[in-house]
Amino acid sequence: MARRRSSSAHSVSFAPLVVAALIAAGGWAAWHFRDRLLPKPATPPRASAAALDVCALAPRARIARALGVSELEARHVGAAADVPAAGACTFEFARDGRAGSVVVLAFTSGSLSRGGSRIGGHDYYTSVVTGLEYALKDVPAPVAGLGDEAATAGFADGAGPAQLVARRGDTVLHLVVRGASRDAAVGVARELLAAR
Repeated sequence: MARRRSSSAHSVSFAPLVVAALIAAGGWAAWHFRDRLLPKPATPPRASAAALDVCALAPRARIARALGVSELEARHVGAAADVPAAGACTFEFARDGRAGSVVVLAFTSGSLSRGGSRIGGHDYYTSVVTGLEYALKDVPAPVAGLGDEAATAGFADGAGPAQLVARRGDTVLHLVVRGASRDAAVGVARELLAAR
């Protein structure tokens, strides 16, 4: 007696092929119409328009003279993504065989507003000086004759990096100083603010 084969043993289901074709068509359509479906990304400001070349604000020879050294190296550095700096520079030098540095962050009304903040130079300066007191446990000392207002903190104990904050108009300079005196830091800030 011959066995009869069932018709279902050889039949092929086209359902997986149809599903794969639909997924492929959906992927192609999403790629093809992506400009219409996705919102346009915000256009960041051009680097040339947004960046402030802090290293070039004053001649290096004048910065070196303010620090009391014969030469120094200026390196462009980037601030952290969440820091609204318009520009930054690190001045590195050696004195008596010891390395020193002055890191300068410059803030402008334009850079402060990039994050959606409406804070101006004076308010930003005040917030930084208040933060210095908490961070360094040192009451910031005012600096007369430097910009519209300026203060230093951390120079007395010499334990860690000292800081100077100076404002002229809506430009605020924040200096983090290692291996230099308060007077030298004031001289550096004076040279940089003279260009603003």
